[in-house]
Amino acid sequence: MNRRRFLAVGAGAVAAAAGTAVYAWQIEPYWLDVVRRPMPLENLPASLEGRTLLQVSDVHVGPRVSSDYLIRAFEAGRALAPDFVAYTGDFVSYRSPHEIVELARVLRAAPRGRLGTVASLGNHDYGRNWQSISVADDVSRVATDAGMVVLRNDVRTRLGIQQTHNTTYVIDPGGLVQSRLQDNGRRAFNLTADSNLSETINLTFQGSHVITFDNNLNHKFAQTILSVVLQLQLFGGK
Repeated sequence: MNRRRFLAVGAGAVAAAAGTAVYAWQIEPYWLDVVRRPMPLENLPASLEGRTLLQVSDVHVGPRVSSDYLIRAFEAGRALAPDFVAYTGDFVSYRSPHEIVELARVLRAAPRGRLGTVASLGNHDYGRNWQSISVADDVSRVATDAGMVVLRNDVRTRLGIQQTHNTTYVIDPGGLVQSRLQDNGRRAFNLTADSNLSETINLTFQGSHVITFDNNLNHKFAQTILSVVLQLQLFGGK
């Protein structure tokens, strides 16, 4: 290979490398791909059959992601007219208060569900080293102002009642004599309440009152069960 040929090949290699770098930096990251997936759910109420859910995650408003690209992506999301929208964390890559101001501007274009819009925070939404509650408060405030219900530091309660009753009779063909072979059952009252004590600690209280009975034996037994679960959450990742 002579020197002229070597320089031509070298120039071509440099151009190819530069083209690959531009593609990886400025083109491929800004492709928008809407992925549709069926979501079969057991015991789904008939009123929710055929409804659509749009999930948006890892927005990362900040120096590494173009806000104009995010706004265009949100406009495409609004065009889908989803019934529900769920934002699942990492609204910002926090460097300074500027990201909070920019997040407010970007979220003005954010899609909202016709039936509901909810959001949760990610580790990056807690500022540098994921330890700033004040940054998380600012992100929550901006998301709330944008029409989202932010699931954070609230108390959730659930009450359930279950009852079973089994009765079996034996009747003679003439219908004059009958015998009760089985008459028993169970009633249960369940209460669950959980809340975030802090950004990393979740407390769950569960209580159950269960009554079992057998009328044939004139027997009834009741028990109350209480449990408390303390859950510690640790953030990790990039």
